[in-house]
Amino acid sequence: MCLKCHGTGRAQCMWCNGRGRRMQMELCQHCYGNGTESCQMCQNSNQQCDGCAGKGRVLTYMRLTVTWKNNVFEFITDQNSEFSSDLFRNVKGEKLVMDEQSKVSGITDFPDPTIIEVSQNALEQHWTRFSSCRVLRQRQSVERLPLTRVQYCWKEKQLSYFVYGTESKVFVQNYPKKCCCVVM
Repeated sequence: MCLKCHGTGRAQCMWCNGRGRRMQMELCQHCYGNGTESCQMCQNSNQQCDGCAGKGRVLTYMRLTVTWKNNVFEFITDQNSEFSSDLFRNVKGEKLVMDEQSKVSGITDFPDPTIIEVSQNALEQHWTRFSSCRVLRQRQSVERLPLTRVQYCWKEKQLSYFVYGTESKVFVQNYPKKCCCVVM
């Protein structure tokens, strides 16, 4: 359908602005007092629709984007100042507690009271921070991550390195020699 005349083939006269008269009394010579004239855009014929190419059907798609976001709270007890706790993110440990539900409750029965307190505080912070969001699932776990400090002497210097995670990864802060030696 023509957008100017809406399929009628007639559009408002551009000389008299649809009034049918010019200069108040004089009849419009262009539209003969009718106020409309033949539509110049479609010339009183159907136009091919750009949207459907004249087929009468328009194919449309709707896109729905769902974003799932995980919010993580981590706490590591017994942090050693020489060993960066960030290294624990890349290793696995032994799972001691695992709870996954739509809403978990804080840990109440655990030998270390620090873990109980941190669990309660973390859940309270989570509900305060995300109270306006739809929380689908919560998971709470406690892992034991092995960490061993190995002390050794090299060229009369006391040095150390760390073995951590169940994968037994090694971290050396100041390795004494830069070539020809590998710590296994």
